[in-house]
Amino acid sequence: MIDAGGLDVVTLAERPDLTDRMWAVGPSIWPAFMLEDPVANHYYGRVTADFAHTCLLVFDGDELVVRAFWIPFARDGLAVEDLPDRGWDAIVERGVAAHDAGRTPDAASALEIGIVPTHRGRGLSGLTLQAMRREVRRCGLLDLVAPVRPSGKHHLRDVHVG
Repeated sequence: MIDAGGLDVVTLAERPDLTDRMWAVGPSIWPAFMLEDPVANHYYGRVTADFAHTCLLVFDGDELVVRAFWIPFARDGLAVEDLPDRGWDAIVERGVAAHDAGRTPDAASALEIGIVPTHRGRGLSGLTLQAMRREVRRCGLLDLVAPVRPSGKHHLRDVHVG
């Protein structure tokens, strides 16, 4: 367990009894379209079995306020700036493939920092990212990348470039 600014952070590997609580917050932290991604569905179905050590759960007292996931992956000699343009999907596929092939990862990618809506605006994403960095280092990895989706992207309509 990690102390993060008065909050407790545990991995799912440390507390597998929290699996149901971890999944239960999903619909509250993401818009519905985020729950329909085929790559995400493939990865998240394997989280508890293969990547429990990369699932961070942040508690304020007894309340689960953040769930966060990262994945180790093999860069295959690529510099960070040369990682695939497909971002999140490519990193998930790369991480799962490395795991399945028994390859040693040399980097990590953040996948999610989902904050329960009633706790947004408290600086929890920064605290969670710090905890994620500590866990990544504890696993012997130095590089942590994060393909991000801009906040509020799902509210954009008829965006024109020109």
